[in-house]
Amino acid sequence: MDNQAPAVTFQPPAKTNLSPALLSGTVDDSRTTITINGIVAQRDGLNFQAPIPLTMGANMLHVVAVSPRNLRTEFDRTVTRGSVPTLQSMQPANRSKLYIATAAGIQMSASDQNGDSMEYRVLLDSQPVTSWSANSTQSWTPGTAHGGAHKLQAEVRDGYGGSNILEIDVLILRQPVLPP
Repeated sequence: MDNQAPAVTFQPPAKTNLSPALLSGTVDDSRTTITINGIVAQRDGLNFQAPIPLTMGANMLHVVAVSPRNLRTEFDRTVTRGSVPTLQSMQPANRSKLYIATAAGIQMSASDQNGDSMEYRVLLDSQPVTSWSANSTQSWTPGTAHGGAHKLQAEVRDGYGGSNILEIDVLILRQPVLPP
């Protein structure tokens, strides 16, 4: 046992959209008790983590570390909780027909209350068919394995945790054969 206050490493994100936010850090003694805003952190060796509820806007976090010899380290950090972006609309419209081997343009419209930059992607039956991109218009070409009725989803995120999905029904068909 030593006569020094616990050494704590704790760098929460400056901003998150999540609540509770799972915050973590390390301490130099596995027997030290850590609380964040009065919530006792779970321990795994020298690591600790705690799910901390956050309100919208700036949140003060008060961290207290108490060693087995009752030596204390206390400090404060601030985390800002933002909002998850919202999808307003997507094209094609609900119950649209898409065609195998024909590129489908998917247009997404979203907003973020905090003005954060956003990323978009497209999913088919909850499986990504495009990668995350800052472009709100994306293209995807259904293959022969995609024929039939499906859920086409647009997803938006802002990089601070959480995402929103807008879903439509689509029918994927073979291209009609026109008579000569």
